[in-house]
Amino acid sequence: MKVAIYTRCSTNETKQNVERQVTELTEVALNRGWEIVKVYEDYASGSKSSRPQLDELMKDCFKGKVHTVMVSDLSRLGRNLNHMIKVLEDFRIKNVQLFSLRETIDTNSALGELFFNLICSLNQFQLSQISENVKSGLANAKRKGRKLGRRKVVSQSMSDKIWELRQSGNSYRDIGKQLGISFMSVKRELDRFYIPEEC
Repeated sequence: MKVAIYTRCSTNETKQNVERQVTELTEVALNRGWEIVKVYEDYASGSKSSRPQLDELMKDCFKGKVHTVMVSDLSRLGRNLNHMIKVLEDFRIKNVQLFSLRETIDTNSALGELFFNLICSLNQFQLSQISENVKSGLANAKRKGRKLGRRKVVSQSMSDKIWELRQSGNSYRDIGKQLGISFMSVKRELDRFYIPEEC
């Protein structure tokens, strides 16, 4: 089985932490007869979603070059829960397995499969919660009488009134106040005909 080792530490001032991760995971891979395709080493905060070597690893996973990703613990993938869930979901979609030494997670096992399913369910729950929050927010805005969606285009009668007021010497802001529309709506309408503004 082709495996990739992914390691990360927050700073590259010392490589001791990464070397320890590589040593431990290499020993496990050799004991199981796994072929190590590549070792990916990042020196960046786990809160960062985009990291050079992690990005490279994900590309190789999508190309089918890697069957299993090995980490010393899940925090190596990231400390940002949302990002970690996305990474694991991408692994599941591409049928890439995960092996985490500290948490004893091996998604080739029945327990590991349960872990992947839980991650998938958590991701779906999170998406559902976001959708429910958006719907709730829209409903609340409607109850308060707020108009939702894109603003209507200025009608012809409104446009005529804007021109009339402008020709009478009213400023853009005065026109907006009188007609109950925004300064930018007045400006857009008059700018169509390149009338200089005198505010």
